[in-house]
Amino acid sequence: MILQTLCDYYRRQQDELPPPGFERKAIPFVIVLDRDGRFVDIEDTRNGNDKRDKGRLFVVPQGVKRTSGVAANLLWDGLGYVLGVVSEARAAKLDAARLEKEQERTSEAHRAFIQRIRDVFPAPIGDEGVRAALTFLERGDFSVVFSHPLWPELNKTTESLSFRLDGDLQLICQREAVRQAVMATEQDTATVRNRCLVSGNLDAIARLHPAIKGVRNAQSSGANLFSFNFAAACSHGKEQGQNAPVGEYAAFAYTTALNHLLRVDSRQKLPVGEDTFVFWAEKPDPAEELFAAWLQPDPDDPVRGVEAVKALYEAPKTGVRPLDADETRFFVLGLAPNVARLAVR
Repeated sequence: MILQTLCDYYRRQQDELPPPGFERKAIPFVIVLDRDGRFVDIEDTRNGNDKRDKGRLFVVPQGVKRTSGVAANLLWDGLGYVLGVVSEARAAKLDAARLEKEQERTSEAHRAFIQRIRDVFPAPIGDEGVRAALTFLERGDFSVVFSHPLWPELNKTTESLSFRLDGDLQLICQREAVRQAVMATEQDTATVRNRCLVSGNLDAIARLHPAIKGVRNAQSSGANLFSFNFAAACSHGKEQGQNAPVGEYAAFAYTTALNHLLRVDSRQKLPVGEDTFVFWAEKPDPAEELFAAWLQPDPDDPVRGVEAVKALYEAPKTGVRPLDADETRFFVLGLAPNVARLAVR
């Protein structure tokens, strides 16, 4: 039930939410390249006046689900994957022996990052942006990056970075050729089809669901509502997501909707103790704004929420409905962290 309403919310918000196969990601640093794959500049997308700012939000190919192994994102990732460098922040936490192992793993991650591009875009590469990024990476000389004035800042970050062609407004991973490749990959990876428990339709079943981020005290890398990681929890002959079959589209839609409601600047979430609550209406409704104004008053108009709540409580006496007459359903979902999973309240 609640997953169905989250999918409905995603469809209602489609104009401002990423399409299937993509996600919104804060990317603080962008490596700018020319058409021949030569380094031009490092662009800082952060607001210098806000220390909490993690950079501008971009719609990028959806990140891979990582456990302990190496798995690369497409044309954006962390410093280790993109440049094969252990960040200063990470290196400071390791002794000599562990640092050596981390450097080996980072080199492997960097090779995987390059190979991911080759796999998605086999030669000859038609798109000049993808070709420039791959040329830069295969050349492997990043000395100009390391000597850039912004390198000390980039070397401290644990956030992601990506590429842009000089003169373009969009990232290379946002180019039309990349969008088409991601959509084609989404269709090709689906092998098991079954009845989706959320939509009721026959669909490719999601083996792993995208991570949900923004729940208070949960893992920063994200947590899951659905997770089957040991045999005793699985049905006979079923693996991972097949135990609770949810279609690829529904899995993407409900997690994207939840991540949108849980975003940093969301006015539709509220921490209560160890739990995080999100709320939404089944269609655009004044109740959504009323609830948000009540819980998180607008600093430019702090009285507005108080007056709205006052009108709501006085309605039985005055006989005046504070909201529209139609009976729009309103949903509240409580989430609690439980190691790598989320519990529903």
